[in-house]
Amino acid sequence: MTRPARAAQRRDVVAEFRSRLDELLAGVDDPSGVRCLMLVADTGAGKSRLLHEVTSGSSVPIGWATASELSWRQPYSVIADALGCAVPEPLDEDADQFFLNRLDDLAASGRYLIVVDDAHNADAASLNLLQAITDAARDLPLTLLVAARPLPQREYLTRLTRRPDVDVVAVPPMDAMDLDVLVRERHDAWPTTRLRDALVVAHGNPLHAGAILDELDRTGQLIRDGDRVDLAAEAQSPPAAGLADSIAARLDALDPSSHDVLVTLGIWGGPVDLGHIAALSAVPATALLGPAQRLLDAGVAEFDAEGRLRVVHDSIADVVVERTPQPLRAIVHRAIAEQPDTDPVSRAFHLRAAGAAPSETVAADHAAAQALTNAPAVHADLLSETGVGAGAPGLETQVLALERVLALARSGQLERADESARATLAVADDLDVIARLYRTRLFVLTARGENAEAIATIESLTGVDLPERSRRVLTDLHAYLTLLSGAAPIPVEPFAHASTDLTLTGLVAEALRSCLVGSSFTAVEFAAEASRRFMSDDSAGADSSEGASADLWPPFIEMFHGGPRAAADVMADTSARQAERGTTWQSTYRQLIHASILTMRGQLSDAAVTFDTAMEKVSVGDEAVPSLAYGARVFVDLVRGDLAAAERRVQDWYDGRVGHGVLVEQFGLPQIQRMQMLVLEARRRHRAAAEMAAEVWDRTIAQQAYGWAATIAPACARVAIRAVEPALVARIGDDLAALTQPLSPALAPTIRLARGMVTAEPAEMVRIGVEVAEAARDLDDVFLEIAGWEESAVSAAIAGDRTGAIDHARRALQRAEDVGADGVTTRILSRMRSAGVRVTTAGKRRPTSGWDSLTPTEAQVTELIAMGFSGPDIAARLFMSPRTVQTHVSHVLGKLGLRTRVELAAAASSRQAAPIR
Repeated sequence: MTRPARAAQRRDVVAEFRSRLDELLAGVDDPSGVRCLMLVADTGAGKSRLLHEVTSGSSVPIGWATASELSWRQPYSVIADALGCAVPEPLDEDADQFFLNRLDDLAASGRYLIVVDDAHNADAASLNLLQAITDAARDLPLTLLVAARPLPQREYLTRLTRRPDVDVVAVPPMDAMDLDVLVRERHDAWPTTRLRDALVVAHGNPLHAGAILDELDRTGQLIRDGDRVDLAAEAQSPPAAGLADSIAARLDALDPSSHDVLVTLGIWGGPVDLGHIAALSAVPATALLGPAQRLLDAGVAEFDAEGRLRVVHDSIADVVVERTPQPLRAIVHRAIAEQPDTDPVSRAFHLRAAGAAPSETVAADHAAAQALTNAPAVHADLLSETGVGAGAPGLETQVLALERVLALARSGQLERADESARATLAVADDLDVIARLYRTRLFVLTARGENAEAIATIESLTGVDLPERSRRVLTDLHAYLTLLSGAAPIPVEPFAHASTDLTLTGLVAEALRSCLVGSSFTAVEFAAEASRRFMSDDSAGADSSEGASADLWPPFIEMFHGGPRAAADVMADTSARQAERGTTWQSTYRQLIHASILTMRGQLSDAAVTFDTAMEKVSVGDEAVPSLAYGARVFVDLVRGDLAAAERRVQDWYDGRVGHGVLVEQFGLPQIQRMQMLVLEARRRHRAAAEMAAEVWDRTIAQQAYGWAATIAPACARVAIRAVEPALVARIGDDLAALTQPLSPALAPTIRLARGMVTAEPAEMVRIGVEVAEAARDLDDVFLEIAGWEESAVSAAIAGDRTGAIDHARRALQRAEDVGADGVTTRILSRMRSAGVRVTTAGKRRPTSGWDSLTPTEAQVTELIAMGFSGPDIAARLFMSPRTVQTHVSHVLGKLGLRTRVELAAAASSRQAAPIR
């Protein structure tokens, strides 16, 4: 019989926690990748004290923020405290980046520790930003320390706990030994058995135990006997059984005027000047000196570093507020709301808490909404009490409920937005509100990858009386979602022949349809019109469901039309317009498309960084993981020769272990199966690879995705040829011959290469491969260029032209080595050996450390740092996210053996920098 595991001891947990923190602050690499430690414990468990204990004496600079109940109504207030700066006014849409830039500057000189205490009270904007800060900690010398209660549950804190790079530590209650030490610290004596028994009701909660000791001491029931402290023999009243009861007993001892000040402090929610409290009561501040002093003496209030009075623990504030009757609380709430300097958000909150009439709350809510335009998560929290009960609520309540749904959606809280939308739809009776709720819910479902439910929802509205505008949008959205979900083959006929017949959503759908079936010239025209209309006044009043992705898809479409170089130009143009139209929610998806373009251009390290920083956001949010981008990330691993990583990613997709498990096979395209085909080929399992190639090709043709078929044709043909599968080779040739004409500049060479591979004689294929390689070079399509040289080399070898085969193979190998495509190099050498020709690698391999190991982008970033540019400035110049710049800097530091950006700037300045190309 095995002995049961011993429960974790508080002191052991604290010691381990301290050790982990010390290692992180010392820069010791954590194998698990943890960069954030989170303490979680109930009220009064001593979280704040532990934070101070484990950070005392640290030589690392600390940014400290302690959230209060007031904090959640003040956007970015907590993160501003932690970073030692003020919240920018006015609060614009770049607020997140403002604080991340500040963080970048703080970490430039060395390790920095951010501590957030009582994070359960923090404003949602700060909590959301903690996600990005934790991401940045992977590449910056940065450590996070967070403490919070498990309740109330906060969406962004929950997301933080789900992250693999966050270690959540539950603080156990005190045991008998811990309580003995607590008594010793407070009374300089050890407790007797009787006193220990009296403290049992605290259940190891330090605050409760302390409250019991204070009450016993205040009532004269504690006696000192040498180095022991005991209960007086005449002690009769047992200690309060609960923490709230202990606090209540403590509050009962206060005089009325002191109690009134404490009530005001509790309702205010955080630190406040005595002058403000005096103004609420229309008395001079001097009249509060006595009550304030008595609160200090009683140990229930204290002054903060700025001389503001605050309750020492939020549990005390909770008890005093709960014990105050609602009519009395309403008086204080209204008094706060009516103060001239009360901000719009606090005014709206306090008026609602005071039970004000709708005539007052509607105007206040509108003013608060204006102030929170760029802090939608805080706006959603403000409206959290806006509920809809049984029966149709008033129009004002319906509108506020709609505003909350929109705020939740805009802040990325998609699941909560959907729940709120469904609850409101169940009772709403205003047609405009109902229409906007449905459109917003459809946007949410689409972003979460729940396309089937979104389509079913649209179809369920067939008989519902909706405004004409909403009806047209829903019709076009149905077409868009059917296309995106791959629920049916892509229509070969257009949704409409004239752009004027389509809504903004319809234009986007038609652009994508045309692109996927191979009519890229038409696709570019519709995409341009959608983008133009999206940026013009024509789109005024459009919400998230009305073509908000109009500026997202043009670079994607351009990859099929003009190739990667043209797509990069379009990406730069649309990215510059992102802020103008308020589409920053697209940033993650824009990054994924950008990474795909970088991959085609052979910038593999940069592509991997861009993919990974974007996937960081997807992995902890509610958004679905798109298959095309995920497959492209697998492709990066493949061509770099990391087959184990590629196989793991493919298996993770099949097992649903990517992001939060919602995976979308976009447009019905078998992208992941295509990657599996390439993995099998790389493992030289040619028969299995050919079977997968047949599945990929047949599914693509059945889906009528002829444009995408053109892009995968050379790889499918190569796999079929290597496996000696003539039937599949012939099928690919027949399908390619039937493709729509004219072919785009990007698709023409890839189709020519694939058709040559399946139909041309070897000598002719040599010429075709060379011409394709040269055309691909003009498009900056690196892997098509390599494929052209590769097929020319293999065909020359088959034709008996050994010299030509070696020459073309070396060109292919040189391009592969230029971009670090070791996996492609291995494939080319293997194919040449099979053709009877041995070829040596083309040239010198890039080193893994030192200045010569830097990629072109890393070299550019380094030079700009040496010139004094900040991370955000570099991001703007190089058209990438600041987060991506941080990752590049981290890679450079690792390659050069440096620790900080300051060291990098000095080292780069001391050597001759190459000019930026």
